[in-house]
Amino acid sequence: KESMLLNLDPKAEGAQSDRTVFEALLSRADVLVENFRPGVLEEGLGYSWEALHARYPSLIVASVSGFGQTGPFAQRKAVDT
Repeated sequence: KESMLLNLDPKAEGAQSDRTVFEALLSRADVLVENFRPGVLEEGLGYSWEALHARYPSLIVASVSGFGQTGPFAQRKAVDT
């Protein structure tokens, strides 16, 4: 098992090289599973489903959240850091 840490925040210094790595991984991936709060992948990081689908048409995007995508608790963090 291998892992890596990538900073995908487009406002962060030096994050562009990490975003390049992430996008290279996406070009070879079948599935992207993310567990951010609703809206973070799209609004915070700039990877909307529409943008991902346009660039990687066969990519399946699965969004998992601890409290659902909608509802009164949707914006709560589900992972304690």
